[in-house]
Amino acid sequence: METALCGSNQQQTHRIFRREFEITPVKCGRNFENFSHRKNEQCRLKINFSDGILLVRIFHRAIAIYADYQTNSTGLHYVQAIKENKMKHSKLTRLRFVQGGLALLAAGGLNLKASAAGKSDTLVVYLSRTGNNKALAQFVAQSTGADLAAIETAEPYPQNYAQMRDQAAQEIADGVLPPLKNMPNIEPYRRIVIVFPTWAMRLPAPVKSFLIGRNLRGKTILPLNTNAGYGVGSGFEEIKLLAAGADVRLGLSLKGGNERDGILLVMKGNALTQAQNQIRPWLAKN
Repeated sequence: METALCGSNQQQTHRIFRREFEITPVKCGRNFENFSHRKNEQCRLKINFSDGILLVRIFHRAIAIYADYQTNSTGLHYVQAIKENKMKHSKLTRLRFVQGGLALLAAGGLNLKASAAGKSDTLVVYLSRTGNNKALAQFVAQSTGADLAAIETAEPYPQNYAQMRDQAAQEIADGVLPPLKNMPNIEPYRRIVIVFPTWAMRLPAPVKSFLIGRNLRGKTILPLNTNAGYGVGSGFEEIKLLAAGADVRLGLSLKGGNERDGILLVMKGNALTQAQNQIRPWLAKN
């Protein structure tokens, strides 16, 4: 295995990566305060060292955890536990903390390979005029480690609601596909979450522009809709028709704002929390 590292710890790093980690001192959990050393409870992590780049990046993340816990009160709790012999290891060394950091990452249910490589297999795209869909898209991206991109037309819609409504309705009626600003290449992504509003009980033309002309075959599409309380309309069905060859999953529709009545950003506070509570199980199923 060849790895390239900078700094005085290069030889030590090579020694660490040339053997298999077995972490046994703590109970698996999401934070150090919940860790306790109990008999017959083990948290083991075995790593295949064929992916050198992955391991280097994981090591860097573990060192970041180490640095953070040097000054964090939770870290002091961890140090004190060691001093009181509540854990197997009697000394908090750099190597031991790297092992504990790796165990923490694994026990937390994180996708190490995706996050360590700096790439995600999920893309979240959203169309948002009043900020509601942006707030939901950001939550989905943060929850899944996905990449995030806004669907924006090259020519912005009018700020005036009545003018914007009329233009949007005319685009839908005439089948106009407004040009979009630069969008990311979707080829690397396995799953695409589309967060969109209902316009005139139809799928907005900018979302159609995003779907048409892109090869979605073999990808998984998750439609997430907000509307003024009148329902998704034909939005989900239109996505199925336009995403040829894709696996379009059951969509989720939530009540958002109502620009016509001056109710704009509603996805905040309790309303956002309630929306998040509906989104979590929906994501889990998909």
